[in-house]
Amino acid sequence: MNKASAVYEATNKDARRERDAKRARAAGGIRRGFDAKTKQDLFREQNGHCACCFKPIDSPESGEVDHVVPLERGGRDERANLLIAHAQCNKEKHNKTLPEHWEWRVRVGLDTENLGRKYGLIR
Repeated sequence: MNKASAVYEATNKDARRERDAKRARAAGGIRRGFDAKTKQDLFREQNGHCACCFKPIDSPESGEVDHVVPLERGGRDERANLLIAHAQCNKEKHNKTLPEHWEWRVRVGLDTENLGRKYGLIR
């Protein structure tokens, strides 16, 4: 966790509890981490590529599970709403939907070649 995040967490405990409660509600009252099988399945389905930047992920274990539609924007902890991404990409995506994130990457010059089309992740 970076320093700014740690400071925020320490000074906004109520906001953290509210966010955690919202995530638990989205998960049907149960908040669990994602197991290794979920990561492996996503890694295989995405041909080992990050859904955010379309570059290869070293291994399923090094990727992070994220939500296509973030929980705080109404997304659910359902299999169809999950993707695997690099840790940095996951942080950059934050609470954007996946299409919003792709647009952001193009806008800031991180995806000028639109590699997603090459890998079939953008239709």
